[in-house]
Amino acid sequence: RPVKARARTLTDAELIDAGRRATVVLTSGPCQGSALFVTPELLLTNAHVVCAGTAEARVGDRAVPATVVQVDDELDVALLHAEGAAGTPLRLADVMTVRAGDRVAAAGAPGGRDVSVVPGVVTLPLTRLWGVLHIEAHASLSQGNSGGPLLDARGAAIGVISKRRAAGGRPVALALPLDYIAEWLPAGVAFEGPGWTDRVT
Repeated sequence: RPVKARARTLTDAELIDAGRRATVVLTSGPCQGSALFVTPELLLTNAHVVCAGTAEARVGDRAVPATVVQVDDELDVALLHAEGAAGTPLRLADVMTVRAGDRVAAAGAPGGRDVSVVPGVVTLPLTRLWGVLHIEAHASLSQGNSGGPLLDARGAAIGVISKRRAAGGRPVALALPLDYIAEWLPAGVAFEGPGWTDRVT
């Protein structure tokens, strides 16, 4: 896969704008959550957000139908195709670029409302939960953030938010590294980082 030079660190306002533009409200049957564009027509979300064979993505003022391309229930991740969505995709970053203390941001649509972006900081670059590695960050999330992106300070997606919990009285976000789904993505999708594996082990 092609490798791009790392971009500059974004201001808070730029990071919020990048997260909002790339994130959508996703509705599938009785389920609702968030999703992020990895190409102008491909959306990444959690498997638990996809409760039917089809979904609807709210892209700006439009409701765009989306079909399921691939689902992995073990990883809790799903890829959907939203034809004609013309979304704004995020750059993608390798998990090997993540360090404890890194500034991050979590984007999502709590309660199906407008997309919001909250700041956070990486506490564990990789932590294992039920046999699957996750990026752990302190970030205040609400129901509906599932499926949204975790962005690094340069505005690249480093994971898809899949879980939230409290640790020591502080809110914790858990995001699945994009390394797990690298093989799902078209060959032309570029990433930032020293390497890209088909699956983190």
